[in-house]
Amino acid sequence: MIGILAGSPADAEWPLLHLQACDAIAKLHPLCMPRKGKKRVHRRGAFVALRCGISHGGGQVRPKNLDNTPSDTKVLEQLNSHPFFKRVAGFATGMHPHAISSLV
Repeated sequence: MIGILAGSPADAEWPLLHLQACDAIAKLHPLCMPRKGKKRVHRRGAFVALRCGISHGGGQVRPKNLDNTPSDTKVLEQLNSHPFFKRVAGFATGMHPHAISSLV
């Protein structure tokens, strides 16, 4: 297993954004409605794991958008529009390959 720790932005707001993200997850968690047969405890932990994005695998013949229940779709839209999650995604995307290789 390989892990890369990229640090965090030099931004005084970063710790506050973490707290806001935790609050958002805590508030939206009760609205998650897993599909029939899906459990709230799975191999990654005792929580609901929502999926979003594009999937290609598991016997699919072509890539497709992952689908969710209407309530889970609303939860994902709210979380994905949250400033913290946008910042984390931007920070991770912005990690230059040379910066990553120098960390290894």
